[in-house]
Amino acid sequence: MEQAVKPLSAIMETWAAFFTQHLSDPSPLLLRFAKKSLELKSDQATEYSLLLENELDVKLFEDIKLDALEYLRKVHAVQELQITTVLMEEEDKPKLPYTNSERFQAMLQESPALRLMTDKFGLDPDF
Repeated sequence: MEQAVKPLSAIMETWAAFFTQHLSDPSPLLLRFAKKSLELKSDQATEYSLLLENELDVKLFEDIKLDALEYLRKVHAVQELQITTVLMEEEDKPKLPYTNSERFQAMLQESPALRLMTDKFGLDPDF
């Protein structure tokens, strides 16, 4: 049976609605999935991938995956719809600044005017 291809935007709206409206008591951990984007894996618009940062996210998603698929399949009437999880590679993950100087450098990248302020007031970010 030939089924109409759904645009990614419609799938994403339903995806977000599942986490924000359909789940009876979504935890903040689950609500993070509503903001994640599904990426199309095939030309048929039935296979999507979900990029996740760590094993905990994979485990959390696997716990609700069947409910999410059932909801998406029901709303869009596409029984072949599939979602696979992809664990983000270590080099793709954003590096978090740990030391004071790393934090200061990260803040300088976001706001270069901070350099002027530290120079003007003689501030030492490592102190």
